[in-house]
Amino acid sequence: MGRLMNFAMSYLGWFACVMGAGHGQLWLGPSVVAALVLLHLYMAPRPVQEIRLILLTGVFGFAIDTLQASAGLYAFTGTSPAPWLCPLWMVALWMIFATTLNASMAWLAGRYRLAAALGALCGPISYVAGARLGAIELPSHAGLSLVGIAVVWACLMPSLLWFRDFLSTSTVRVPLRSQAGAL
Repeated sequence: MGRLMNFAMSYLGWFACVMGAGHGQLWLGPSVVAALVLLHLYMAPRPVQEIRLILLTGVFGFAIDTLQASAGLYAFTGTSPAPWLCPLWMVALWMIFATTLNASMAWLAGRYRLAAALGALCGPISYVAGARLGAIELPSHAGLSLVGIAVVWACLMPSLLWFRDFLSTSTVRVPLRSQAGAL
């Protein structure tokens, strides 16, 4: 898949998730992202590696956003059963973001400092845009929240790139028979 197409697909998924959440259509983003992820996997040179990266990033993102919301950096009011619990549309955002790590953001390979700087800048911008579109709520002390989000994303971007590299070099070995079955 071309980098430009991957970039466009990720933003389509982002807008579907954020606009859907902001307008009470919580199913819209995950539905669009599911279709885009399937298309990405169809076009990926190593779909098994991509599936692992996408699923693990979704789980990781769920934990990160639940922790950040629990810390009061923002709230998922009206889009989640609890304002601190990461909703499905946000997990879908993490999953569509994961599709960019081997495609449109492949140029960041080995550039961990640049990734940290971009994370510190672009992470908060994304959350502000989400708040302006009604998907999340920032607290009255939004400046402090944005600093916290910047710190998290400055650590997160290099970590995700390292994780991507780790998954691409590791192999998962599945035994043909279990030890119990061999007895």
